[in-house]
Amino acid sequence: MSKTVWLLGTRHDFHGLAPAWIPTHVREFVNRCAEIVSEFGLTAVGEEASQESIGAFAKDAFGGSSALGQWCDSRGLHYLAFDLTDEECIRLGIPDSLSSKRAENEGDMDLAQRLSAERFNEREVEWIRRLSLLDSPSLLVLGAWHVASMQEKLAADGWDVSVVDDNWTPSDALSNDIGNG
Repeated sequence: MSKTVWLLGTRHDFHGLAPAWIPTHVREFVNRCAEIVSEFGLTAVGEEASQESIGAFAKDAFGGSSALGQWCDSRGLHYLAFDLTDEECIRLGIPDSLSSKRAENEGDMDLAQRLSAERFNEREVEWIRRLSLLDSPSLLVLGAWHVASMQEKLAADGWDVSVVDDNWTPSDALSNDIGNG
């Protein structure tokens, strides 16, 4: 039996996992996720977040979790922060977040691009392995840049995949540019 997942792409600041997040955006984001969970009868939520990003940007505001993780806990939903820490990337042989920046600073743009693409792809492959731990059907929240490639990878892995929104933005956001991923 295949697993079923709905994808919601957004910028990380909209779900409170970036330095300059805005409380009203985070509330609207959690409300949108709640609507999706209710509409499709979902039992689990995965979020592109690591313990590092939660610790750096959200733990004080949301009681040791992300805003979405806190909401899931309050509803008894299975929640998984599925992104890798830099330490996990190193252990798995995935370029760390600074490797392409180092190559760029040394003037090796080809290496910088290759390392960035390798990191992007290898993180997604590991995410799919981790997502197998989630109950199905589930909502998967990730950076907008990952929606198309994750849709393709999940489908190739036998998942039933639907995209709810490939680049969700709050109603009062100044820009819907695809941001971080």
